[in-house]
Amino acid sequence: MKIKSLAELKHNKDGMLQFGIEGWMHRDEARVIEKTLPGKKNILELGTYQGLSTSIIASFCDADAKITTVEIFKEQQEKAKHNLTMFDNIDYINEDSNTWLSNIKTEFDWVFVDHSHDTFYMDTSMMKIKQVVSPDHIILLHDMHLPGVQSQQYKFMSLTRIRNMGIGVLF
Repeated sequence: MKIKSLAELKHNKDGMLQFGIEGWMHRDEARVIEKTLPGKKNILELGTYQGLSTSIIASFCDADAKITTVEIFKEQQEKAKHNLTMFDNIDYINEDSNTWLSNIKTEFDWVFVDHSHDTFYMDTSMMKIKQVVSPDHIILLHDMHLPGVQSQQYKFMSLTRIRNMGIGVLF
């Protein structure tokens, strides 16, 4: 489903989006995605799952933006591809995020991190992400309520110029 406006999205009583793609995202998180994407051309999503956040990213990014989404689980990635057939600006990578980040030479200006929430895994990811972002980038961490992501909050804050809401720019 291509989204024209966040107002058209249904959500449950807790504000969690409900529109036919399995996943978890609050309408306020979708607003942050919408507001931070304009002007960003090379977008990276770590953790596709079934494509809920990917659909929001693809709906609100500039028409000429390119999205790369990395998912380790092939079955989930296939569901995402099925759910997102209306978008032609998405490259799907079926690989472990940290392994892939070790080998990529592309620079990204907008990154959405929603893969494994394990503390050690995320520590590794943040160090690898630092090597693939452009000078004018922004990074969003999803699921800040989970312990593995929360443990990143202070580490992430010490690495960033913007220090709130799990959003930052690495030095």
